[in-house]
Amino acid sequence: MRVRLREGVLAAIFFLFATVLFTWPIGAHVADGLGDIWDAKLNAWILHWDFHQAFSDPIHLYDANIFYPDRYALAFSENLLGAALFAFPFYAAGMSTLAVYNIVFLLGMFLSAMGAWALAREVTGDPLAAAVAGVVYAFCPWRIAQIPHIQFQWGAFLALALLFLLRWLDGGRRRDLIIFSICFAWNALCNVHYALFSGFLVGVVLAFEGLGAGWRAFRSRFFGTLVAMAAAAAVVLPLLAPYAVASKLYGMQRGTEEIGVFSGVWTDFLTAGGQNKLYAPLTQKWAKAEGEL
Repeated sequence: MRVRLREGVLAAIFFLFATVLFTWPIGAHVADGLGDIWDAKLNAWILHWDFHQAFSDPIHLYDANIFYPDRYALAFSENLLGAALFAFPFYAAGMSTLAVYNIVFLLGMFLSAMGAWALAREVTGDPLAAAVAGVVYAFCPWRIAQIPHIQFQWGAFLALALLFLLRWLDGGRRRDLIIFSICFAWNALCNVHYALFSGFLVGVVLAFEGLGAGWRAFRSRFFGTLVAMAAAAAVVLPLLAPYAVASKLYGMQRGTEEIGVFSGVWTDFLTAGGQNKLYAPLTQKWAKAEGEL
């Protein structure tokens, strides 16, 4: 227990340093700068709107104070609720919208690294391998290229959902199942993309574990997982329903042509974002919008 605690503290110190280093100079300008001048401003407003509306009129969370008289204006982008909950104490303490945005941005990367570290530490039993996993997961070129999109920095609950799912399937402890359900829901509230990824991830894990264990031995764990996912969905779906309403109300749809433009191709895995100072110039011949994988 003491060894694990010591490793956790050392990992936290290491990833705190890595977060500041990989995002420099954001850490030096928390109160007076932004890493991006476009989407970061939108997302900073969303985080503060969530706080304002949660304590004044939560039933009308999506009727944001922009694009009047349109309704469901918050559904024109991500609600960021999963990350915004971490911002609430800072807003309550009187910190500025800009400072809180930067804190939540950096916190998302730090927690992503810690979540991946915890998952890899559990699976491999190797602290060094876990540290490498945390760095790769939280600070890979794709995440750095996605600095304008704070929701993509909040990948901690995707890793933690997998961690506690594996613990549940291995040991059958109800506590792990409950934590899996919480992480599964919280992940969906951080990022709609990660919500879709998590469903695929859970399906793959269940198929793999089920084939290995056999249906009779695995049946109770399988149905327990489905119950946990259903409980998470019961929390999340009402908060996502306004997106369907807004889509129908305003005819918002992404066509196959747009999907094709932003879909990944094999050369994207050879491309680093422009923020990468080490080897980005060598990869720019394959570059395309949001294609730095």
